[in-house]
Amino acid sequence: MRRGEFDDAGLTAVVEQHCGDLVRAERQGDRLLRQTVDLLLGRPPHDLDEVLAAIRAVTRDDVTRVARAAYATGLLRAPGGTAPGDGWTAVPDASGAPVTGQVYPSLSAPAHDRVILGDDGATLVEG
Repeated sequence: MRRGEFDDAGLTAVVEQHCGDLVRAERQGDRLLRQTVDLLLGRPPHDLDEVLAAIRAVTRDDVTRVARAAYATGLLRAPGGTAPGDGWTAVPDASGAPVTGQVYPSLSAPAHDRVILGDDGATLVEG
């Protein structure tokens, strides 16, 4: 799957591995945090059977559609300003001014650092 080529058996193996992980998480109470967050955000929690059914309903076409969308809109950070090949465009990794948008204080240093997320990008402001 790493090269973008997979068959139904490969997809089934990944899906069943993920489902097994969720079943183990349910037994250990590890899904509780996610369910709590969903409730706090006004989203109904889903029981394990619903989640497993949704995961098992994923098709090769679903994976391909999402992969194409991610590839078409994704960013890739390559070392030393190199580009991985045709179809990629270099973008600056820094700018002189922060973007305009929603400001979020740093969790580790809220009095000093913050992240700004806007329509034109993201800015990390340190200090």
